[in-house]
Amino acid sequence: TWGTGKWDSYFTCDPSVIRGEFINPENGNAYSHAMYYTATDRSDGTNNKIGLAFSNDGITWERLSRPVIAPQVNATSGYGAGQAATYNINAKAGIYVFYTDTSTNLGSRVWVRYTSNGIAFGPPVLLSNQGVPLSYNSDFAYDYNSGYFYAAISLLPRPVDRETYRFVIARMPANDLLNGHGVWEALATVDTGVTGYYLNHSPGLLRDYYGNLTPWLPAIEVYFSEGTNDPATWDLTWVIWSP
Repeated sequence: TWGTGKWDSYFTCDPSVIRGEFINPENGNAYSHAMYYTATDRSDGTNNKIGLAFSNDGITWERLSRPVIAPQVNATSGYGAGQAATYNINAKAGIYVFYTDTSTNLGSRVWVRYTSNGIAFGPPVLLSNQGVPLSYNSDFAYDYNSGYFYAAISLLPRPVDRETYRFVIARMPANDLLNGHGVWEALATVDTGVTGYYLNHSPGLLRDYYGNLTPWLPAIEVYFSEGTNDPATWDLTWVIWSP
């Protein structure tokens, strides 16, 4: 709730929902869905963290009382950690969370962390910026036939804009990606020239319940927001790319 003093009392946003088998340690209940989301306890929107909520119907959610991923420099006067994208590797609680962290001396970069129970995460791995520069607000999905991760990668905005005007659809072998090396293979760029919209931002890949892209390949469907610098103009739209 806004301004309550809880860790997520301001700017709750950027959810990523994943299916699996989860246990909430605070009440012992089992759940079929987990939602990773961004929030902070600061009214200026800094020092964001990633929290977790559980559900069995996608409507009623049970919030974990503490965040599960914090910025590596905590507390930070910058944005912090957020904008999660999730993949379930075993249809249970083995989750990879891709997320932005601005708190290190590397600037705004994308990292990945793994958890075997949905809650306790291993160390962060910095994702490669080779081929296509990863910055923030991107989405990821896996193709289990080829062993590639695909991504819709937001590129930097024009200097005067509040959001991006282009994103790249790209892929990389999973082993390279999850170990922090490799080169992104750019497949297509979606920008103002393609869509006719001034801004094209916040892309999300069409995936199955567990974060797999496979059922729809070779076509890749991406949903994103379009409009001007006035958020009142933003609408949800989509593109379909295929080789």
